[in-house]
Amino acid sequence: MIRFGLAALLGICVGGPAVAATAFDQSDLSLPAKEANGTAVQLSGHLCLPQGVVKPRVVLFNHGKLDDPRGTVLKNCDTEQAQWFLARGFAVTYIHRRGNGKSGGSLAENTACANPNWAIRDAQEGARDIEASVAYLASLPQLRHDGMVVQGHSAGGWATIGFGAYKDPRVMALLNFAGGRSCNNPGQIANASADFGAMSATPMLWIYTANDLWFPPADVKALYKGYSKGGGKADVHALPAYGSTQMDGHMFWQGDGATAIWGPIVETYLTERGVMGADGKAAP
Repeated sequence: MIRFGLAALLGICVGGPAVAATAFDQSDLSLPAKEANGTAVQLSGHLCLPQGVVKPRVVLFNHGKLDDPRGTVLKNCDTEQAQWFLARGFAVTYIHRRGNGKSGGSLAENTACANPNWAIRDAQEGARDIEASVAYLASLPQLRHDGMVVQGHSAGGWATIGFGAYKDPRVMALLNFAGGRSCNNPGQIANASADFGAMSATPMLWIYTANDLWFPPADVKALYKGYSKGGGKADVHALPAYGSTQMDGHMFWQGDGATAIWGPIVETYLTERGVMGADGKAAP
């Protein structure tokens, strides 16, 4: 179901209140993954552990398409988005998928628009790295190995939609912020979305804004129509414009003060999925 304008009463603006600092321990990760041809590579990551929490549930953050793939560094645990989850007792993991930052391998999510399978292929390649990351995180003794949350923004959101086809039992919640891929062909991505909807078992949460540069409301409707036609289930929140530019809308996930807007929506969804308790903390 698509919900329109549900955040209007929350006051959509740029530069909202900062999230209170939650103490954490940050460490580097090197995660094993594979290219499509089976070649082994290592992914670079950060693990953020909330202090005082024993074996926390984990949230895996997936980035969008980067302007400078090799020159981009991993974000740290003090970002507003990470702090929102850390304050609620979740561990947070950032990864760079293949070809980004210090991660090995090729930039797989870069299929030419002339390729008739560009939309499916990009989602599948991103999902490959997500699945490898989930498997690695499930092997770490300091983390809970079930009830994981996978979040993705933009191209990472599209990869998260593709990851739903894995039906990984260790993952209970899938968050898509402004997810998709753009080749000026919304019909093609809607068809790909239908394929993934037919394979996905976990109900998703999708969040988009009215002033998204890459995925305006008409494209979001087409994407959801395809996903639901295929049998996929998603609670879609089509929010009013955020900020003053179209890029503000697309970058809503990491906008200043945006946790005050998307936080209650995410909390409701995670509670429904059994990942968060009635006390607003990660479920034990």
